[in-house]
Amino acid sequence: MSAARGLALYLALFGAGAAAALVVATREESATQLRGKAEQVQVWGGKPGALQQLSFSSPKLELTLEAHQDDVGRWYSGSYRKLSPPASSAAPASSAEPADLAAPPPSASPAAPVPFVGVTEVGKLAERLAPLMALRRIGPVEDKDAADFGLDKPEGSLKVNLGGTLHELVLGGPTPGGEDRYVRYAGDGAVYAVSGELARSLLFADSRLVEKELHAFEPAEVATVRLSRGEQKRELSKVPDKRDAWATAADGATQDEAASNWMSKLGRVRPTGYVEKPPQAPELVLRAEYLNERGKALGWMELYRSGAGEQAEYFVRSELTRWYGVTLKSAAEQVEQEAPAIIKE
Repeated sequence: MSAARGLALYLALFGAGAAAALVVATREESATQLRGKAEQVQVWGGKPGALQQLSFSSPKLELTLEAHQDDVGRWYSGSYRKLSPPASSAAPASSAEPADLAAPPPSASPAAPVPFVGVTEVGKLAERLAPLMALRRIGPVEDKDAADFGLDKPEGSLKVNLGGTLHELVLGGPTPGGEDRYVRYAGDGAVYAVSGELARSLLFADSRLVEKELHAFEPAEVATVRLSRGEQKRELSKVPDKRDAWATAADGATQDEAASNWMSKLGRVRPTGYVEKPPQAPELVLRAEYLNERGKALGWMELYRSGAGEQAEYFVRSELTRWYGVTLKSAAEQVEQEAPAIIKE
């Protein structure tokens, strides 16, 4: 075979392979686009603002949510309770022991309810629920076929109060591929396939729905921070074009290293849990007010301490959390210790 013929054959094979790869990629892209553009089916109507209450129960977790409205916006108080799985095995009854005296079968052991505040992620959940849109409607399913949709052993039961109307949903198994979920709506008895994000938000509510941020605004929006600690006050301004750099209001162009380091530590104070009211009245350690470059208020945060020494507990509140957020003592204690050197006239 001549070199020219070999080169021609190589180019032909390369071209055929490239064409086949293009066809496969086009098909995959088309399938993805079709799934995203497919007309969805409404299970029930409503608007997110109509969500009043929600309860969800599964073998591993129980969840309740209640909506509230204030000057800042919509927020939710709730609680979750983790259910311990039953023991894997129980000691067998003695052969001489009567059957009615044998140990009862193990059952799930509920833990104490954990209260929390939800804003951002619960708001997204409300948008998925009102209206609830399905990827497709399968229709009524007979009991003999329930196992095909994971409805013979449901993973959870959801009740939603939308403007006084109660909707109930049974959570079944994952669809082929595991991305989405089958559900059965009590309203019409039909089975639907819905987005898997809905199921994940409910099944893992303890990690997904609890508000972990203090503010809804972005740090880059802040231009000025007004700090107060008792009668002492100080104003810091963001150094232009320099990340995490702060200066005194009198000299907004020169970075104050101590203030910048302290502000970074203050930014690490986050809620890890919530209480509506601390067991003991806490003492206000400091308050920070955040403003944008036009001087408009963006939000605020307050750091509190209850007790002293090894028994000290720290809490944080903001316009977003409403309740007292429990925060790490190690981070909050360092902020308090260094505050006198930063917050001064």
